[in-house]
Amino acid sequence: MKSIVTFLIIPLLASCAANPENTRRSVPNPQMAMTFENSSIKKDSASTVETLTSLFKLGDSAVEKVTVHFDDRGQLHLDFEDTYGRRSNYGFGGKFRKKHYEYSIRNSHKGIPPFYWITDVERLRVWVEPDGTLIVERYFNRSGMILLMAGGASDKKCYRFKSVANANRSNLNPSKS
Repeated sequence: MKSIVTFLIIPLLASCAANPENTRRSVPNPQMAMTFENSSIKKDSASTVETLTSLFKLGDSAVEKVTVHFDDRGQLHLDFEDTYGRRSNYGFGGKFRKKHYEYSIRNSHKGIPPFYWITDVERLRVWVEPDGTLIVERYFNRSGMILLMAGGASDKKCYRFKSVANANRSNLNPSKS
């Protein structure tokens, strides 16, 4: 009997061990203002390169650097200048979680579960690693069900953005003194 209990307890204790991927995360500092390259770091030949502006649905591919900072209300702001010299500043209302900042692009759940159900979720999680690399995790889930027949797709990808230099917030927002 003792061996059965021991056999069951050891896997439970092992599952409670700290995950090294999650322990490296640090919540973005609300006072943070850092500049990152707009193109993600390519891990290998199979990985895709995504831009920070396209992840936030801004679609400006002619941007080299993006400055990320938070305002007093906890909104994430992306400041950038395109190749034509036009400055842009976009704010995104999300929430600070334990180890990341979370911004929902879409979060829709409709229907009556046994008969009809549609889920459309797309969210971004943002955190900074100790080496200054910005990580943006994109998650989406689009699925549906009609009378017990279900289908859909979901995906989760992490994109890494290299830090260029610390930014001075007074240079980014001339209206704020």
